[in-house]
Amino acid sequence: MSVRHDLFVLFLVVGLSLGCMALSSPPVSAVCTAEPPAAYAGATIAVHVTPVGFPPLRRLTYTYSSTDGEVTADGSSTGIINTTGLRPGNHNVSSLVSDDREPKHRLVASCQASITIKEPVKHPPAMHVRVEPEAVNSGDPVTVTAEGFSRDNRSLTFHCISNRGALAGSGSHFVLNTFGLDSGTVKIDCTVQDDRALSGFASTEVTITSPPPPPPAARRYGEPICFRVDKRHATRLDNVGKAILDRFADALVAGPSATAVIVGYDDAAEHAPKRYPKARLVDRAAQCAVNTKAYLVDEKGIDPRRIELRTAAEETQQVILWLVPAGASMDTSSTVLVDESQVKPVRRNSVH
Repeated sequence: MSVRHDLFVLFLVVGLSLGCMALSSPPVSAVCTAEPPAAYAGATIAVHVTPVGFPPLRRLTYTYSSTDGEVTADGSSTGIINTTGLRPGNHNVSSLVSDDREPKHRLVASCQASITIKEPVKHPPAMHVRVEPEAVNSGDPVTVTAEGFSRDNRSLTFHCISNRGALAGSGSHFVLNTFGLDSGTVKIDCTVQDDRALSGFASTEVTITSPPPPPPAARRYGEPICFRVDKRHATRLDNVGKAILDRFADALVAGPSATAVIVGYDDAAEHAPKRYPKARLVDRAAQCAVNTKAYLVDEKGIDPRRIELRTAAEETQQVILWLVPAGASMDTSSTVLVDESQVKPVRRNSVH
């Protein structure tokens, strides 16, 4: 009797278990897939949801959520993620799938996909440096301008140094002080750096030249040549004057690029005739200068184009010789240029 009772109980338990299994809901799931799984911030990423195990002909509803970024969808199995502004790294997107049954019998499944926002490519800044002018005399300033460009639109800072001279400035503008520098080049190195510590480099050179030395000044040569020794021939050269002119001619030959200025002096009013005060006076200063030039040209072979004649007023009748090196200048403001077409030389070779 007990054996049959046990078998009955066993069959009853098994039957109830099979009945419960037949009445339970089938298992459902979902799979989330991101396309593409990795992109730069600002790109569009789609999340596709594939339901698994849901009975056919059921109307399914899809909802989405994300740890970062906004997901838009119209209830379909594809959601669109707006990645604008997302920081680089991994981000999760979740989806919930449910059918249209009553809440008590509704089938629900969820899935999750991971997306990766890639680190954007970092472009180091580029730069160019220019100087104005590129060649200067020692002591002249040089303007240095650093020009930078960032493809990533980052803020930039500049720094420039020179191997010689004093370089000062701020921002992208500097000034090189070349005072005291010898001839040669000055190298200027500049760096540009963005706010991510990425940098660029450029360099340039400035040519420094020493200014040419000032030309030697015009100098007075020797002693004045006096013309009053011979009262009867007051404009004629004597032996002393000729000796001075011989040495002066040697100096002109030794310096072929130099020129000569001969200045004749005389107080013309002193020689005015007393009986005829309005009579035309002999310009003794001009005559002495012309005679002096004639000696240098005729006797010493000096090119007349190298000799300039001038006169000035002074109590003493004399000629002063000036040697003017090439490039030098002479103050002739107190003198008058001789019109050699009006004064002819007195060519007398007698020696006194």
